Amino acid sequence: GRRPVIQLTTKSGALLCPSDPIEGVIQDGEELRGVVSHWDTPPLHEHYTNICDKFKRGTNKRILRLLQANPNPLTLDISNIGLHSSHCHALFHSLLPQSTLTS
Repeated sequence: GRRPVIQLTTKSGALLCPSDPIEGVIQDGEELRGVVSHWDTPPLHEHYTNICDKFKRGTNKRILRLLQANPNPLTLDISNIGLHSSHCHALFHSLLPQSTLTS
């Protein structure tokens, strides 16, 4: 699924790099602050497969091929696929984090 990518800063505002050892940066129990900079999302076809597994549904091979062929779609034409409601639920759920879709 989706995973947050967190940016850590010290209370004084110093930005930490992922390679910075925390114990070498903070002193005397200083607090760190974390902010979600973005979400790491798996490829759409992988996310669809994971959602199908989660809902204990088999993947629809036509949907899977469509998502593999177009991993970052601006639009997604599913009009000629003939979907069962269980496949619709999994597909639409997997599309939720897709910010590239426009319609």
